[in-house]
Amino acid sequence: ETGTTLAAYVRRIKLRQASERLILTDEPASVISAELGFSSESNMRRAFKAVTGMTPGIYRSRYGRT
Repeated sequence: ETGTTLAAYVRRIKLRQASERLILTDEPASVISAELGFSSESNMRRAFKAVTGMTPGIYRSRYGRT
């Protein structure tokens, strides 16, 4: 129904949750990565940048609460 593989669909959901948490919380990316089940922070960072064009830190500084 989604037109993607299950793994891609799950990854997209995790990255959406990561982006929300980067905006709404002050949690470190390492904590967000671990709590969302990424194998490592660098794995999350790589996937996040592939989708958004930004690292989690840049994304947070641009869109996060001030």
